[in-house]
Amino acid sequence: MIVEEQLRTVAYLAGSGFVIGFFLTLYHRYIIRSKRLPVHFVTDLIFWCFQALFVFLVLYFLNGVSLRLYMVMSIVFGFLIYRKTAQGTVLWLLVLIEKIGHLIFRILFAPVRWLWFLFKMICRFLLAVILLLLTPFQPFFQFSSKKSTFFAKKIKLWLNLLYNRE
Repeated sequence: MIVEEQLRTVAYLAGSGFVIGFFLTLYHRYIIRSKRLPVHFVTDLIFWCFQALFVFLVLYFLNGVSLRLYMVMSIVFGFLIYRKTAQGTVLWLLVLIEKIGHLIFRILFAPVRWLWFLFKMICRFLLAVILLLLTPFQPFFQFSSKKSTFFAKKIKLWLNLLYNRE
């Protein structure tokens, strides 16, 4: 390999280490860890397999997957540069984006919440009016429910007498 190609490889692999650090920050920020089910090793395995695939593809397009010690060191160097310089800024930007997204969500869906509240209040008002209008008929409903149980018992007794004749 000529020196120019080696320097290009080192630069690209340092950049890929930087990208791995960025994705690791995203992964740690948004992965959901369950305390009851320790299945996070599966997501960790999948994440690191994708990172290895990413590095493999970078190496494949650069020099045909010829891996040397200085290349591994350049990946680690790019990762460390990310950790020392950009991780705090990335976390701050992620929090800012989350807050802005939450604010936009609240602004867009506030009218929907108010309409739902108005709908519930109208339904409660109509139910109260209907119950108020039916209040004079409450004794009749009570009487008819008692009568219906009385008649149901009589009908059951007559049917038993009819079918259980011997």
